[in-house]
Amino acid sequence: MGFARRLQMSELKGPVGKTWYVPHGLVEQPNKPGMPRLVFDARSKFNNICLNDALHNGPLLMTDMLDTRGSNCVSVFLATPRRPGPTDRAPNVGPHIRCKPSPTCAAYVLRHIVEDHPEYADVAELIAKKFYVDNYLDSFNTIEEGIATCRRLRELLFLGGFVLGQMATSAREILQSLPATERANPDLNIDLDALPVHRTLGLEWNGEGDHFFFTLVIPTAITKRQVLSAVSAIYGPMGFLAAVTITAKVLLQDAWRVGHDVQPDGRRPKKLGWDHPLPPNLQERWDCFVRSLESLRELRVPRCLRPTSFPANDTTITLHLFCDASLFALGASLFQRSECRGIIALRLVAARSRVAPVKQQTLTRLELMAALLGARLLKRYLQLLQLPCWSHWCWSDSDNVLYWLRSKATLYAQFISSRKEQILSVSPASRWRHVPSELNPADDLSRGIEASELTEGHQSLAGPAFLLMGEEEWPQRFGGGAVQPEALEIVRPVAVCEEVRVNAVVATEAGASSLPPPTIGNIIESSTTLSALKRSVAGLNAAPGEELTPSLLRAGLDCCIKMAQKSAYASEINALAKGNQIGRDSPLHKLSPFLDPDGLL
Repeated sequence: MGFARRLQMSELKGPVGKTWYVPHGLVEQPNKPGMPRLVFDARSKFNNICLNDALHNGPLLMTDMLDTRGSNCVSVFLATPRRPGPTDRAPNVGPHIRCKPSPTCAAYVLRHIVEDHPEYADVAELIAKKFYVDNYLDSFNTIEEGIATCRRLRELLFLGGFVLGQMATSAREILQSLPATERANPDLNIDLDALPVHRTLGLEWNGEGDHFFFTLVIPTAITKRQVLSAVSAIYGPMGFLAAVTITAKVLLQDAWRVGHDVQPDGRRPKKLGWDHPLPPNLQERWDCFVRSLESLRELRVPRCLRPTSFPANDTTITLHLFCDASLFALGASLFQRSECRGIIALRLVAARSRVAPVKQQTLTRLELMAALLGARLLKRYLQLLQLPCWSHWCWSDSDNVLYWLRSKATLYAQFISSRKEQILSVSPASRWRHVPSELNPADDLSRGIEASELTEGHQSLAGPAFLLMGEEEWPQRFGGGAVQPEALEIVRPVAVCEEVRVNAVVATEAGASSLPPPTIGNIIESSTTLSALKRSVAGLNAAPGEELTPSLLRAGLDCCIKMAQKSAYASEINALAKGNQIGRDSPLHKLSPFLDPDGLL
């Protein structure tokens, strides 16, 4: 391929410490037969050190991997740029370097090509946003747009010394416009053969039907380590199978808990090691899960978020976020609702599921965590799909979560208030609505379902039926449901004593004159311990000979705290005293500060 050559014996005698030989070999993935890759392994160690140990990752220049699913409906193609060499006779073989800065270097080179050729400014944004390492993925509204963009990209990359090869598309017209050597299947008969299947970024895509499908091959697993490896191999950036795979993640967490939880009879079983066999009950659950995955072979998920019959300029698009939680897991699913001339279509955009934290939380807290998980997902797709911030609705079946988001109160536990602010920074409280649990598609993400239940018409993939109707048919409640006061976690302010007024007069021994009273600032500077400070300040407000009671000591400490607060946060205290919000440049902005009735911050 021109990337490597045989060394001469004289070249092996390089200076010690200056030459590093990187081993390489040919690797072929079972999922991509006939497409071997030449791998340079920079992770290989010699004398307990490898090349990667001496390299930096570099800045993050890659695009978001979630942007692999287009909302345009005519065509999509996948392509890989490669540098041709004098011995390039195997177009399906490409080099791969397991090197830490490789992704950054790949993205930098592509962007540098754009900078060197400003006449291709029309495709510059595509280079920056549509490449994920060496994979280009895009979709177009029309065949003509796809052909023109493909041609411009090929020209630009060729100027940089690259050939955009291994190209695949769902549009035969685009394939016909490409040289056979640059197609993923050069021998394909475009007129007679069905478009082939391609696998990229953890997804299997059928070009003929323009849909994703799933063929999961799970190896036998009898230990915790093998289960972890198998669960990690079920990879899907869109989360189409999240309602199914969450059951395996919960099982893995249960395996970790073996030996950590005390049994009802008081026994604590031995901890389960990574290479120890699973207990019989967990092994049975795992085997049942693996057997059920066979039914997913029939599942098909459309690639395009907008039906082909919906013109882009005549379609109204809104995103609908659903979130839910149980004591075992929490999840969020995002749907795109497209409406064109009275016809409505609903497609799953992405879904996320997480196991509940090992440290047990209340159900209302988990519901709030699910809402935050959904808000983060919504934020990313509002940016990726370039939709206005108001073109969405958020749904939750938790009355407490809706109460928190709509409440103007700030006296909540830090766990609640911090997550509330993060959610509201993405979606205002006016965009949150209540949905009954039986109509919430995220309910399956928090409890898990059998793989045989997951069909194209299932609610977790097809969305709730009410979104296919007019807005007047949707659940109309925005809040105001029955909340659990004890679960709201309202922090009650601590009542403090009246502010201490310093009126003491210190007389001289002769009693003939008086000195200015000692200031609290002087006492603070001269005190060496907190106990001495409290007693000195409290003594200023006590009558001569009066015993220093706990209330006086507490009031003295409050005086010192108030003085220190005024010194450090004078502008914040003045703003809050006038009923205004503190400035965004204040270090206290994210802490939701307030003044209590006694003026303490």
